[in-house]
Amino acid sequence: MRGHYAVTTDPARSVIAGRSLSGAAAFAAFRLPELFGNVLSQSGGFAARRTPRAPAGRRRPISRSSRRGFPEGEWLTRQLAIAPRKPIRFYLEVGTLEEVAWELAPPRYADTTVLLANRHLRDVLEARGYPLTYHEYHGPHDPTRGAALSATPSRR
Repeated sequence: MRGHYAVTTDPARSVIAGRSLSGAAAFAAFRLPELFGNVLSQSGGFAARRTPRAPAGRRRPISRSSRRGFPEGEWLTRQLAIAPRKPIRFYLEVGTLEEVAWELAPPRYADTTVLLANRHLRDVLEARGYPLTYHEYHGPHDPTRGAALSATPSRR
């Protein structure tokens, strides 16, 4: 890519961004801090758990291993809590109405929501001394909301 575009090699000037399942963007920066020094996450799905694939046309089952946390929900948050600190800056934003549980099968009362998982990640990042900007907006899990998008000039 650098052969065709003027892309910086300085990770402090590189941003990886994502929305909803943007935990993947944060994961990429965690695994490749030599490439990505900044994460912009909007309504990050940091509570999401991987569940087995269902045959076409059928709903995915909630497996026993998923309920036990394999792979763990909030895995990245745990890794950021215990791994040596990396040179990454974070911008996180989430809606105050994002009380959406990632696994919809009963019982839902024990699931972590998008909002709670983002608050937990915020707390871990602050405790570890990561540079962080955190913003909560009043709204649901909606791609048209959030400070990062509203601060962007609109095109007509």
